[in-house]
Amino acid sequence: MTTIDEKIDLFAKAVLGKAGKQAEEKSRQTGEQVKKRYSAEENRIHDLARQVVEERVKRADTASIQIVSKARMKARQNLLRKNEEMADRVLAGLKKRAAAFAKTPGYESFLRYSIGQVLAGLEGEQQLMFYFTEEDLSHNMGLIRSTIVEKLQPNAVYTLHEASGEILGGCICSNGEQTGRVDFSIASLLEDNRERIGRIITDHSSGWCQNGEQ
Repeated sequence: MTTIDEKIDLFAKAVLGKAGKQAEEKSRQTGEQVKKRYSAEENRIHDLARQVVEERVKRADTASIQIVSKARMKARQNLLRKNEEMADRVLAGLKKRAAAFAKTPGYESFLRYSIGQVLAGLEGEQQLMFYFTEEDLSHNMGLIRSTIVEKLQPNAVYTLHEASGEILGGCICSNGEQTGRVDFSIASLLEDNRERIGRIITDHSSGWCQNGEQ
């Protein structure tokens, strides 16, 4: 027959055993929750770290692109400036050659041709004003007048003037009302070809730089 003490021991074992199992299950569940929270926190930290790294890389790439763009822009500006300087030097050299050409016998043919061109551009005008260099008015007056008279339309009148500015040679002509003007001076011909000179310089600038031209 079971005694009271034995019943108490059995009851205690049953209760404590159940409590122990409940505590063990609770501990297991708590451990799993802790692991899940730790894993979630770990993933969050990894994602945050990845986002920070990606943002820094993006900023670094953007900064690099900006640096490269600025460098390219500066290089292009330097190239354009050097090409413009080279064009100025080429034009200056051409102007010196033109001044020398104006003193040669071949210049007379060009002077006649320039007079013909300005008259053709102002065809129909009855009052014309011609502009020449001081040297042409001094040394080529006979050629100028004979060429104008030869090509001038009937009943048209003309006057001769010294050109203001450095036209280098050739001539400029305008009508009496100053509403029409044709410039066939050497200076204008050179300036009209400045863009072409610039293109030639641009096409060959790399080769000139290699040869020491700066």
